[in-house]
Amino acid sequence: MSGRGKTAAMTEANILKAIGELWLSFNIHEITLEMIASKAGVNERTILRKFGSKEGLLEAALKADDVAGIKSIKDEAEAGNIEQIVQTLIKEYKISGQASLRTLAIEHEIPIAAEILSKGRQMHRDWCERVFKPYLPSKKNKYYHLLIGAFYAATDVHNWKLLHQDLGYSQKDTAEILSTLLRSIINSINK
Repeated sequence: MSGRGKTAAMTEANILKAIGELWLSFNIHEITLEMIASKAGVNERTILRKFGSKEGLLEAALKADDVAGIKSIKDEAEAGNIEQIVQTLIKEYKISGQASLRTLAIEHEIPIAAEILSKGRQMHRDWCERVFKPYLPSKKNKYYHLLIGAFYAATDVHNWKLLHQDLGYSQKDTAEILSTLLRSIINSINK
């Protein structure tokens, strides 16, 4: 790749990273091209030239790899290690939980919000399949689908919000409650 090509790729990566970081702090409809340009160190024309519109940028961000840094956090969890799985989850939700909840609130009003959540849900399901694999039967087993659903529900952002924000549990107690839920699911498998 030429020097010019590397610079263009770096500029695009910076813009995508900027939208991911802004999403962690603002509602999608509050994020402006001016905010993105400022954070990425470019001008608005550069964004429009590369992506056509804010919606085009959001579409590109959905196709890009981990612009908000969530996947890299999730990848820290070791399969089968419940304590580490829960600590990874708590770390992720401390960073992205509010953004996810804000996006959920506008899911039915803004089509790109529904797309972001769809990708997030698939990423969470894939993560559950990876980290809980030691506890799951074969995918051909009729209970596989139900167990993935149970692990998914136990680790969903809504549970973190309920425990930590709504009921006021500390992060430590929230982690302990989530661990208890997960162990209950695992114990039900072994019966």
